[in-house]
Amino acid sequence: MKKVLFLIVSIVILGMVFAGCNVTKITAPDSSESLERVFVGPITWTGQGSDSMNCDPELFDENRTEDGWIHWVLTQSKNVTDAEIVLGGSGSGTYPRYKLTGGASHFFTPYFDVATLEAVVNYDGELGDNPQFVISDYCPGIEPCVIDFMGEGNAYIGFEDWPNGDFDYNDFGMYFNAQEYYEGECGGVMYLNRVVMTFEANIYDSGGDHLIHIFRPIVGDSNVTVTRGDSVAAEQPAGTFSLTADLNIVLFDTSKYPWPSKNIGEIVTVEIELLNPELNPYVAPTAPRWDVPDFMGNYDPYAVNNSSPFPGFFGTEWHIAAFQTVGSVSPNGDPALVGMTLPHMLVIPSTNWVPPAEGTCITGPYGHFYDFYSSNGVSYPDWFEIVTGPGLSW
Repeated sequence: MKKVLFLIVSIVILGMVFAGCNVTKITAPDSSESLERVFVGPITWTGQGSDSMNCDPELFDENRTEDGWIHWVLTQSKNVTDAEIVLGGSGSGTYPRYKLTGGASHFFTPYFDVATLEAVVNYDGELGDNPQFVISDYCPGIEPCVIDFMGEGNAYIGFEDWPNGDFDYNDFGMYFNAQEYYEGECGGVMYLNRVVMTFEANIYDSGGDHLIHIFRPIVGDSNVTVTRGDSVAAEQPAGTFSLTADLNIVLFDTSKYPWPSKNIGEIVTVEIELLNPELNPYVAPTAPRWDVPDFMGNYDPYAVNNSSPFPGFFGTEWHIAAFQTVGSVSPNGDPALVGMTLPHMLVIPSTNWVPPAEGTCITGPYGHFYDFYSSNGVSYPDWFEIVTGPGLSW
């Protein structure tokens, strides 16, 4: 009896070898022991459907995502009991059949360059007549639409922290840039899903202390991640937290810096992940005042006076939209500025811009500041790039 059984097993194994069966080693779901998974034969992809790219967002589902996909179909496979697709060439990996429907086997794999992609399907069972192994649809992935303020550079944001002061705009200064990421069609209908802001404290040259905030409107829920070093009590510490409304946090408490401090270099990154992008469609921003870039329409990096040596100013807030009419200037100020309307906060779109030194009115090193603001921006729009005299902080 043992000889007969041995003979039968031998005949079966030889038959499999001569039939060209494809053998794959798998692991039983209820055991750590390896089993031999036997497929009757492979069918090779010969390029059909390599022109079927379709990235229509209406196709998106659990398998078709913004990261990209390839949807494969093997027809005439209603009698195929098991199947897997194996990728080579530009591709890699083995992927099980997703489903069998309408007599066709469907597979989903990540996207790989279809020009040099190779693929076979190993299957068990029987294929019908004239089976077709094709790509039904694919998408290389969709790059997000990005609006980048200052690119690899930064803008200088500097404060004059009391009315009728010396207008040196160095009472606190920081560098700022930001990126906004949108889903949808670039230039068409877009929805905000991510914001990344970077702030670098640069100079503190004031006799008063301030809390430097960032306000950014958001509709719906979001997760906010703050990345920074050590923080003091008033500042938003490093970590992730949830929001159900607008972002409004303290970036810097200037009381922790010795006076004066220059080239501080403390960096805080704020990343907002919007959980309801559909509630945040792109709307072209409007500048909060005439002398700042439109991009700042959604950003208010404002200061709150937290310990002023000047009576009556404690708690005063200086927002991005605020101007003051100059009634007088301090002894270090420029009398030519009296009667002009000037901002409490400068936004200078010039990378690593150097502010004036303490006690030096901005019209000393940047003489065309006067021309620009007295003409409502008509004269010398590039005033901040033209150094006309001494008095820079470094």
